[in-house]
Amino acid sequence: MEDDSRRLSGGQFLWATLAAVLFVALASVLVVPWFGWPTVSDSDGAFALASLIAAALVGWLSWVGVERYCRGRPILGGAAAGLFTGVFAHPVAWFLWPLLHLTERTGGAAFLMPLASVWSLLFVGWITVPLAIVAGVATGVIRVAVNRLSARRDSGRDGSDEPSVNSP
Repeated sequence: MEDDSRRLSGGQFLWATLAAVLFVALASVLVVPWFGWPTVSDSDGAFALASLIAAALVGWLSWVGVERYCRGRPILGGAAAGLFTGVFAHPVAWFLWPLLHLTERTGGAAFLMPLASVWSLLFVGWITVPLAIVAGVATGVIRVAVNRLSARRDSGRDGSDEPSVNSP
């Protein structure tokens, strides 16, 4: 017998995807000016691609954790997901970079690159972590607003105090 509480519902999948999109959007504010457009043809472009994939992957997984453990507090959970994403996207990006940089053979360097994430956190973590927290909080605020709007719609109120034209 499977535990249905461990499965992601369609709504949870959509919220995690929205969070990942916001994490990537805010990460691209820093990544694209510093490294250029994401591509696998050069080193900087490969690192930009690795950074954005890492933000999406870690952001999506962290929001799944929010859906599972912080259902009653999406804004606080969003801040926690942002903190998690801002910190753990660095080692994932450094791990993905040699794998995506297809123009050079890197050998086993992919497994040594997460050590570089410590320096990455020291140099740019002071800005990536707060930006990721902003993206997580924004996702939580949007979630609260959508939940309130759908609750109003389900209760029959549309937010206005005037009777509708079609009412008897």
